Amino acid sequence: MAYEHKPGTGTIFKVDDKKSENYPDYKGKIVLQDGTKQDIALWVKDTERGKYFSAKISEPYVAPDTSSVETDKGDDLPF
Repeated sequence: MAYEHKPGTGTIFKVDDKKSENYPDYKGKIVLQDGTKQDIALWVKDTERGKYFSAKISEPYVAPDTSSVETDKGDDLPF
């Protein structure tokens, strides 16, 4: 049985293999108080006043299902 977060909790992990400079430093999953599951990404920012996190919360990523894509055979083409 996979671990399920309780509402208002989540986990964040350090990204060791950043794919680009814009890629987040940390990524994770959270569950909002209403039970909605969300992805979270954090970037470490450094300013004159010190370091801080910049965060983005988004809908969970779902990979496109390419196995059920139908190909149009073009039977209805007028030529």
